[in-house]
Amino acid sequence: MKLLPCLLVAALASPAAATTSKHDLAHVRASSFAKEMFPRWLLATGVAVPGEYQDRACPRSVYEILRTVDADACEDETIDPWGHRYEVLCVRSAPQPFIGVYSVGEDGIAGTTDDIRSWNRRR
Repeated sequence: MKLLPCLLVAALASPAAATTSKHDLAHVRASSFAKEMFPRWLLATGVAVPGEYQDRACPRSVYEILRTVDADACEDETIDPWGHRYEVLCVRSAPQPFIGVYSVGEDGIAGTTDDIRSWNRRR
């Protein structure tokens, strides 16, 4: 039974597997902030119905969202696997306002193909 963890570690040690793992982790974290933490932030800040969000200020950062819902949260939790902060995007013009959270990916540049967005499905 000890062989399976060793094989898993060996598979994750390859550069391609490590990149995929980091992308997967970043997507899970971005989605969690947007789809789980943001609704909790809305409730904690007095907005019970997401549609009411249109008149509220956008959270300034993922850390603001996290600290509002978890007083013990650490700012390090808002850093992606490449050392960049997750960013917040508020969209109020859509029929249903929403928040998106994204990582600028490995290259650290927003708007490139390696960006990871909570609103996109993982490939």
